[in-house]
Amino acid sequence: MNYGFFFDYNNDTIRLPVNPEKFSISIEQEGTKKNVVGLGAINIIGNVKLQKIEFEAEFPCQPLSYITTKNQFKGPYFYLDKFQKYMEDKSPIRFILTREYSEAKDLKNISILVTIDSLDIDEEALEEGDLKINFSLLEYRPFTSKTVNIVIQKKIHVVKESTPARPASTPAVAQTRTYTVKKGDCLWNIAKKYYRKW
Repeated sequence: MNYGFFFDYNNDTIRLPVNPEKFSISIEQEGTKKNVVGLGAINIIGNVKLQKIEFEAEFPCQPLSYITTKNQFKGPYFYLDKFQKYMEDKSPIRFILTREYSEAKDLKNISILVTIDSLDIDEEALEEGDLKINFSLLEYRPFTSKTVNIVIQKKIHVVKESTPARPASTPAVAQTRTYTVKKGDCLWNIAKKYYRKW
């Protein structure tokens, strides 16, 4: 079987110089476990999680016989610079895996948008200059954000200028009169005499 591992970013496609010995694709589904009275444990099925792709690739520092890019050989830091740029640009890249096998026609190629979740870089003492990079790729699903305009209406209270209230009219001061009671006066007669005048 002939494999091809490619990364494409803005129509700039690179192929890994050495095919990984193995790779893994992880597909999981979210689920919530609940206990139901009389039924026991149940699993509420959720959405399918983002796919995770992992593999280790070798990047030789010289054109060896088994590399896949013999006519376009590049050193390991050419690739490392590319991968770091992908991460710094914060943009998805397309990961492509081609599979050619004459006896198995139902094998499908993989073409998926991903982000580089992590790169673990190893350099062994006996293979100076060669790099081994562990890739952890995470599926990227395009999405669009919606803009919501929120209009807040404020109630404005208009305060009318009021004319100062007229001061209440000052009640007339009652006039006080005095009467000296004389011997033989009757209070009733005094009241009748002066009531209307007061």
